[in-house]
This record gives sequence, C-alpha cells and structure tokens, in this order.
Amino acid sequence: MKKLLNILIFSLLIINTSFASDNQYNDNKLDDKYTLDISSLKGRVFSQPNEIKAILSEYLSVREEGNMDYVYNPDNNELVMYFKDGIDKLVVTDCKVTSQLTNVYMTVNEDIKLHVVYYNDTDNILDVRVRKYFPDWERYFEVVTEENK
Repeated sequence: MKKLLNILIFSLLIINTSFASDNQYNDNKLDDKYTLDISSLKGRVFSQPNEIKAILSEYLSVREEGNMDYVYNPDNNELVMYFKDGIDKLVVTDCKVTSQLTNVYMTVNEDIKLHVVYYNDTDNILDVRVRKYFPDWERYFEVVTEENK
C-alpha cells in the first residue's frame, strides 16, 4: 500500500511539473509575439524620415503631401495629428502588454505624446490619444482632431 501511495504521489508530481512548464512556455510565447519588435525600439531616438514613417506605419496610416505629414487611424480614418514641416524626431518611450491589449507610448518632435492602444488578438486599434506640450501652461493638453473625409 505504501509503495502504491509513493507511485501515485510521484506521478502527480511529474504531471504537475509538466503543466507548469507548458504554461511558462505559452506565457513567454505570448510576450515574444507582441513585444519583441517594439521592446527593441524602446528608448531609441529616430530622426530619419523613413525610419519614423516605418515605425508609425506599424500602427497608423502616414500620408505625405508636400512638406506636411498627416497621421490617421487606419481603423476609422480619423486624423490623429499633422505636422506642417514634417516629423523630425520620434522616440518610443514605453510599451505595455496585457492579456488583451498593447499600449505603445511615443514622443513625436519632442512636444507631442502619442499613445496607441490596440487589441492583441485582432490588431484593431481601440484608442489613439495625442497630447501636445504648451510651454505657457507648462503641461500637456489633449489635441482634438477631426475625421478625414
């Protein structure tokens, strides 16, 4: 009887260890899928127009007309921001991944904070927030834009 009990405990221990390692593998796979590219860009400063547009185009639609750059939400075609003299600088400041959403934080031209939230399973954008720094008030305010028609 004691031998049977030892075999049962040993079997349960092996099964439990097997499930724990599978869950750990799946969690790492999820993190790698959604944070590998953006986490490698975190903190880097981009000043080349082609690099800046490539990074923004991962999440948003970037259109250029003359010297102006227009950035749209591709899911609803809403104008997110525009720049009269183009985009000079982009910094990916942070990326936070939850079980359902990814939050990407960027600073554009040193005075614009861009926050893009999208669903992990569909890559559809949930929200885009843009805040501009106003030196007179020494703080950031939300920038209101309108739909592209």
